[in-house]
Amino acid sequence: MIPSLFAWPMEDSLELNVFMKTISVVIMTKLTENRRGVSINNDSLVTISSLLFILFYQRQQK
Repeated sequence: MIPSLFAWPMEDSLELNVFMKTISVVIMTKLTENRRGVSINNDSLVTISSLLFILFYQRQQK
């Protein structure tokens, strides 16, 4: 089962906030690169998603 982003506990809102900001920075960077005609890949999005999943998984284990 993949944990839902909406299931994130309230006390972790700072972490969630940082995550959201990181995602938006990555997306904006991708859009800018794309506009310049640079070929883009999804490595950084995959990395961030993986880190988030690991974070959730560790929380579930506690």
